[in-house]
Amino acid sequence: LETSNEEMQATNEELVASNEELQSTNEELHSVNEELYTVNAEYQQKILELKELNADITHLLEGTDVGTIFLDHDLRIRRFTSKIASVFRFQPLDIGRQLSDFSHIIVRPQLMEEIEQVRVTGRVIEDEVRDRNAVPYFLRILPYEVTRNDQEREAPPIEGVVLTLTDISALDRARSHLAELSAIVESSDDAIIGMSPAGLITTWNRGAERLYGYVAERSEEHTSELQSHHD
Repeated sequence: LETSNEEMQATNEELVASNEELQSTNEELHSVNEELYTVNAEYQQKILELKELNADITHLLEGTDVGTIFLDHDLRIRRFTSKIASVFRFQPLDIGRQLSDFSHIIVRPQLMEEIEQVRVTGRVIEDEVRDRNAVPYFLRILPYEVTRNDQEREAPPIEGVVLTLTDISALDRARSHLAELSAIVESSDDAIIGMSPAGLITTWNRGAERLYGYVAERSEEHTSELQSHHD
């Protein structure tokens, strides 16, 4: 009995020591759990900030009236704005599909070749184009480059292409109106001269050429003489 009692006592001491170790482990786990909770809260805050930033960028892209397509390295659709969806006939479920799977109404047969060229060379392409309804756009094709380290000296790799279409109908109408006014001024028999505040001739129509005897290219050479004649 004494031997059994001693063995039971030794076993009890071992159980007490194990209980203390378990209690210490439990305290460590509780501390780790608090750290994980803090990290999780920080991640939740970061996710919320990213959601707000993404919403701001989406509103910015939609509010600029500039049709934009973001393509990855394989020229698959990553994101697009509603302004360009009507040009390429995109649907929300088309994210991830190849751009070459879609037709467009831009009158530019070499558009896909230019997009591939920008993806390979990184050269920016800018030009004025029109669609099949004669609506004018300013086209820009740019490489999508991401700099991961500010200390990198080498050029960042090209990870895709960004294509934008800006409606320039208002500018086109202004150009047409200006061309009409210019034609009216040029065809007028009256001498019409435009001068800057400093007295330098800026415009010179055919009527002025007939009246003063100088062509438009030489009118600036005789500014003072012409000014005296005009006075």
